[in-house]
Amino acid sequence: MAKSLRRVWGVMVVAAACAMIAVAQDASEYSLSLPTGWEQAAFTDGAKIDRVEYVFGDRKNGLLKIKRVRLEPGESLEAVVTRDTDGSQRFLPSYVAGKTERFTGGSHVGYLVQFDFSRGGAAMMGRNYYLAGRDSSVWILQFTGERTSLAQLRNETDQIGRSFREK
Repeated sequence: MAKSLRRVWGVMVVAAACAMIAVAQDASEYSLSLPTGWEQAAFTDGAKIDRVEYVFGDRKNGLLKIKRVRLEPGESLEAVVTRDTDGSQRFLPSYVAGKTERFTGGSHVGYLVQFDFSRGGAAMMGRNYYLAGRDSSVWILQFTGERTSLAQLRNETDQIGRSFREK
């Protein structure tokens, strides 16, 4: 009985992860203001898709990826935040949940989720901004970096989140 419940739970998690398709966006769909030290890095990935990331000095110090998620009919922003944290973040190596707080001050409102994890033995930090967009979409600003570096950039990541504009 417990084994079949685990299987059902596993299928539900996979189905929820598949339902939330996050698509990396190019810079033509949004605008934001970058503080000094942040640079745009455009590249073409292995699937021949143009990608844009924003880097603070080195990727290990601060990396920003922007994605857009489409909401299902009747789905709330809170449900997307919960599904993302339960479906992908908690499976990061050495994941430790941080705080979740409301985020306001720019043209979009949403949530800020902080968490710690490790990558290659280094202590890392993640800071995701979930911003409600138009047309039943959610913009996710995913900041990652070494814990000591990204912790010092809190004001700058907040500033970038507040400057974010959907075109």
